[in-house]
Amino acid sequence: MSVKFYLYHHWWKGSIIGKQISHYDLRFDEDKSIHRYFRLDKNPTFYNKKIVGVKDKCDDDRWLTFEGIIEPRGEETRKWLVRGNPNKRIVAHVDRIDSGKVNIISDTPMFISFIFFGKEIKGYWILKKATPKETVWTFEKSELPKSYDGKNLEDKRNLQKITPETERMIVKLTKEGKNRPDIASENKICQATVYYYQKLYGLV
Repeated sequence: MSVKFYLYHHWWKGSIIGKQISHYDLRFDEDKSIHRYFRLDKNPTFYNKKIVGVKDKCDDDRWLTFEGIIEPRGEETRKWLVRGNPNKRIVAHVDRIDSGKVNIISDTPMFISFIFFGKEIKGYWILKKATPKETVWTFEKSELPKSYDGKNLEDKRNLQKITPETERMIVKLTKEGKNRPDIASENKICQATVYYYQKLYGLV
């Protein structure tokens, strides 16, 4: 699925001189009434490993393209912008770093993979977390996984469609040390499919 992405630096001056409070918003325009985004602790145009992200959602699509200054909370602040500045005296800033097309390759409760085509953020990136209930994700650049016969695993024509439950079971059984044929047999799927998800989660 091809959608639009926007990357912003959201910041304001801290109470200590020279200190800045900031995070980075990675927003996705999927042509839905509610868009999802991730608040990142580091700038992915400078860092590409172990970026901590928290998933959130927004029901106002004006946030997809907004950039500029948000005045302190008060009557003069536009209501839809209030969420962007928790301060009563300090202005907040939203600076766009990058935007462009992104292909969402995999999209499951514990793993999302992308290919970005921005000016600053490019290539294959993944978002992953350990369990479905976990709130913190890890965002990092990766390599397109290759299958054991050298074919690109992003070509899923020869892979079986599985449920999120089966995906979690593949991860669980792999971590328990079960071999690929047994995992495939137990879940009634082919070994290539097992290998695909093992590779995506960095288990092989």
